[in-house]
Amino acid sequence: VSEEVERALAKLGPARIGG
Repeated sequence: VSEEVERALAKLGPARIGG
């Protein structure tokens, strides 16, 4: 996973899981 993608996932990850 690229750093850019990792950043995006870290940003949207919690929001996606939390809803």
